[in-house]
This record gives sequence, structure tokens and C-alpha cells, in this order.
Amino acid sequence: MMRLRLEELVQVADRITVVHCESQRSEWDAEGRRIFTTFELAVEEDVAGEGSRRVSLVQPGGVVGDIGQKTFGYTDAFAPDKKFLVFLGKAGEQYHVVGLSQGVFELQSAPGTQRAKGEKGVGKLSVMVQRLEGLHYLDDAGEPMRLERDAAIAEIRALWKKKVEK
Repeated sequence: MMRLRLEELVQVADRITVVHCESQRSEWDAEGRRIFTTFELAVEEDVAGEGSRRVSLVQPGGVVGDIGQKTFGYTDAFAPDKKFLVFLGKAGEQYHVVGLSQGVFELQSAPGTQRAKGEKGVGKLSVMVQRLEGLHYLDDAGEPMRLERDAAIAEIRALWKKKVEK
């Protein structure tokens, strides 16, 4: 797979947003041959583009009963207790993640930071780490991008502005 730079992720995205997962469900397709998982994501912040406050993502793979299927390249990391920056493309009414798992960044705490009183979790969510589950690249070792949150969001917004002005 070819590695996408931040500029390329922005260029092909229809919407870039910070989300958390409210629920997920896995089920068999109509023929009973493949499992698909639907993630219901709540939008916390639109970084670029806009849309509804909820996004449904349907991806191949998941677990139903004792049977699981894995489709490499898709992230299965949408845990309910985490926040993510996602680069979304749209086909018809359905969103998908741009670049497979390349378009998913988990918001994490930077070492040595703390949250304000009353905030849940440990540390301020100030680092975004790219998810790269099951992807192998031709042009690099596949190290995830690790970006400072505020600087990355400012850069994404600047790249988006250039994109829409063309």
C-alpha cells in the first residue's frame, strides 16, 4: 500500500472530525458469509467540513458469537472510552475512513500532562497517534504519524482552506 501524507489525507477527505464511539454491532451479511461491524460515532468537533452530529461507519470484519473475521487494513480500535480524529470520505450517503486505518488518529495524553479538575482520564489529550492496523507500505517502515494536537488541527484547517479555494 502507498503511504498517504497528511496533505493527501486532507485532499481526499470529505470531512475531518473528532469522534468517540457510542456503540458498535457486528452482524452477518444477508448471505451469511461475511461479518460487518457498524460503529456509531458521536461527533465532538468538526475540524474540516461539516455534517450531522452522528456518523455510522460500516466496515468488514467483526465477531458474531464464537466466529470472528478480520479484514486487514481496517481499524477496529473505535473503543468507547477513546477519542479519535477521523478523515472521512463519502460514497452516496455512507461514510468510510480515508486510506483505511491511515485515516484514524487516536487522541492520547502527552507524557507529563494533566487534565483540569473534574475531567475524566489521565493527562490532556494533546497528541494524535495514527492507527496502522494490518497495513504494509512500499515506501517506509510503516511508522505511525505522531502529531501534536493543536498544531496538527491548525495545519489540517490550513490545508483544507487551500483545498476548498481551488
